[in-house]
Parts: sequence; C-alpha cells; structure tokens
Amino acid sequence: MSPKLVFTLRIGLPLLVWLLVYWSSLESMVGVWANSKTYEHSYLIAPISLWLVWQKKEQVKNYPLNTAFLPILLLVLPCLLWIVGTLAGVAFFEHIAAITTLQLILWAVLGNQRAKLLLFPIFYLTFCIPFGEELIPYLQEVTAYLSVIMIRLSGVPVFREGMYLTIPNGQFEVAEACSGIRFLISSIALGTLFANFFFTQKWKLFLYVTFSCLFPIIANSIRAYGIIMIGYLSDMKYATGADHLIYGWVFFSIVIGIMFYIAWAFQDRVTKQETLNIALAKNALHYNLAPTLLIVTVLLSSSIWLNIIEKKSNSSESSTYLPSTQIKDSKLTNWKITLPPADQVSVISNQDNSATIFHAVYHKSKSRSDLINSKNSIYNKETWSINETIQLNINGNNATGVSLVNLNGNSKKIIYWHCINDYCSNNSIKLKFIKAYYLLTNQEISSSVTAVSSESLNFPMLEDNFLHYTSNDGERFANER
Repeated sequence: MSPKLVFTLRIGLPLLVWLLVYWSSLESMVGVWANSKTYEHSYLIAPISLWLVWQKKEQVKNYPLNTAFLPILLLVLPCLLWIVGTLAGVAFFEHIAAITTLQLILWAVLGNQRAKLLLFPIFYLTFCIPFGEELIPYLQEVTAYLSVIMIRLSGVPVFREGMYLTIPNGQFEVAEACSGIRFLISSIALGTLFANFFFTQKWKLFLYVTFSCLFPIIANSIRAYGIIMIGYLSDMKYATGADHLIYGWVFFSIVIGIMFYIAWAFQDRVTKQETLNIALAKNALHYNLAPTLLIVTVLLSSSIWLNIIEKKSNSSESSTYLPSTQIKDSKLTNWKITLPPADQVSVISNQDNSATIFHAVYHKSKSRSDLINSKNSIYNKETWSINETIQLNINGNNATGVSLVNLNGNSKKIIYWHCINDYCSNNSIKLKFIKAYYLLTNQEISSSVTAVSSESLNFPMLEDNFLHYTSNDGERFANER
C-alpha cells in the first residue's frame, strides 16, 4: 500500500466508523441545537476547531505522525458510558460519549506530540455538547435576588414572590428565558476561545476563563435590573415587548466587547515557538494500521454489544419511543402534567377534595420512553413559577416538594417522585443508572411517577396524603379512577 493510502486509512477509517456508530447520538445532539436557542452557538464549534487546526498546519508538519496507545485504552470508558446512556435514555451521556470518543480517536491517530500541539482545537469540541440547562433554576434565583437588591438600592419599592417581581407600576417575571443560560454558555465558549488567543501563562488563562463564567451571571442580573428600571421610568411603555429582546441583545454585544477588550489589554506576548527538524520528523512517520484496527474493534464491539442487549430487552415487546404530551383527564383541568403516554394513569382525590393524587405507570413496552427529561413536567411552566423547592424523606425514599405561585397570586404545592420497579427517588441520574442496570441484566422494568397536588394544604399535610396513598402497595391507584 502506498504511504498516502495508509495515511488516509489510518485517520479516515476510525472517523468513518465513529460517525456510523454514533450517528443516532450525533443526530440527537444536533436536534438539541436546532430546538433550543441556548445551543445555537454549537453549530460554530466544529468549524472554529477546524479553522484553529488549519492555522497550525505548518507547525503540525514538523512533528512525527505516530500512535498514542493510552487513548485507545481509555476509549473503553466513553463507549461504556454511551451504552449506559443509550439504554437509560440519558441523551447527555450519549453526547458526552460521542464527543469524548472523537477526541480520544484524534489523540490516538495523531500521536502525543501532534495532539499536544492541537490540544485546544481538540478540547474545544467539548462545547458541542449541550449542557447547562440544569443550572436554569439557580440562575433564575441569582438573577431575581441580585435584581431585587439593585432595584431597592435605586429607591424603587419591589415585592418578590417566587420569580415574580412587582414594582409600583407593573410586574415582571424572571422566566427561564431570563435566566441568562444562553448568555452564560455562549460567553464561556467565547471566553475560552479568547483565552486561547491572548494568554500563554496558565494562571492568566485560568483566571480569565473563571472570569468568563462569573461575569455573564452578574451582567445578566444587571440587564434584568436595567429592563425593570426602564419599565418603571417609562411607566411600562418600554422594555415589556419586543424591545425587551432588543435590549438583551445589545447588552450581550456590549458584554462580549468588554470581555474581548479585557483579554486584549492583558494579553501575553507571544514568544518564538520551538520547532523540530523536519527531516527527522518525516523519518519518524509510522504507517502501521494496527492502532486503527484496534480503534475500529473497540467501536464496533460496543455497538454490537448494545444491539445484543436491546434485542434481548425488546424480544417480546415493542420499544417504540413515545414523545411527551399533556396528560388528559377531567380531574387534571387545573393541573397540566406533561409526560409520555402511560400504560396506566390514575387520578383520584382525597376524602375532602383538598388534594389530588396522580399516578402513571410505564411497563417494559414503554421502557424507551424517557420518563425523566427536561421536556416532561408535573406542572404548567407557562402558568406557574417556583417559589420554593424542598427535599423530603418519605418512608426512606427521597421526594421533591415544590411551592408554586402564579400572576394572580394563587399558590399550589406539589410533592412527587419517580420510581423504577420498587426503588423511588427524586435523583434522576441515579434512577437512570438503575434503569440501565436492569436493561443490562435483562430484567423486567416498570417505571412510574407519583405526584400529590393541593392549593390549600401545607407541606406537612400534603406529605401525609402522599404517604397515605403510596403506602397501600399501589392498589388504590389501580382500582380508583
């Protein structure tokens, strides 16, 4: 074989197999980019990484092309994570596994020296992974808290209830879109890129990346404060409609400009880079295809193993994925619950109708339906805002309690948990791992969600209702409808 053909196979074959094996996970990841404005910047990450590699193409030629065997050994870890993520329905694990596998493949086929030179472009691919949505409630809380402080310092009276901020001439909600998550993730990605361009000293680089994480959070609170003050000073004529978004984008541009200026102002002077002898580098080329075959073997083995497990778990039942939808029931008129269609749904009330109990069961045929994800909800997020979240221990299992308020001043409390077979918890990651374990061991799976809601009871009384109905072996849910 000619050296060029061997070189092409050495790099191209592992990447092709990676693309084929992880196609569904990559498709899922791009789907997240397309359906969430938070991750629109992710489309630019791969092109930026390729451009960074192109900028170093001449330097790369000065290093020998050899094989790094450590990443080939490490390749087993993301492959296992991918299997677990696929079986448990944790798309985040699938996405991490797909990108980490790609990074390890590049490290392996390029060799230690070239991979070290291209460390940042390879690392930067990490920002392809959609992450951070779990921070939204915390960012909302920080934004609301800091906004209230700044409004009061400005001499304007403000009353806060949950995420609703009321001033004398109007009311604002710190909604999920106002949490600044999109702003934060984009700023971290850009800040990391700026740090790579302008800094060579590690302490400066680390300090600037930390700044890129904290500055957008504070800036978003200032943005929210500014919008509220514009609404107050204009008697709610401005900053309440489309101009609300315009102000946000203008502010975002200013913040990015400030971040760029700070990086430029404190940049390190670039020193002359060391190079290797080109002739020596060329003599050190390795054209052995054994590492390529090892990589391909690991990837294909993980794919085959996953297919075997899935065939066993679905040999007698359908595994059609069912998307989330609003659960329809006459007793749920004021309680909109969004979940995948269940095998069995029970909605009952307690004796004095002060609480409503909801219970949905998913048998093995619905095991591929993702019961625990961000699209599912046990309340209407468009109507209700979280005022308080508490953790409860009920019969040795952890449950979540949420106190909700709406624009009309109404309140509602909900206690809920999810169950996999006999294990119930509010820890979604642990539940998904348990689900993956049952699938890996080809055991029967029954998933469920239980929730109790009331607009009049406090948490202790609601907890008593929850305990009463969940301690009857679930028979009440099957018989009362």
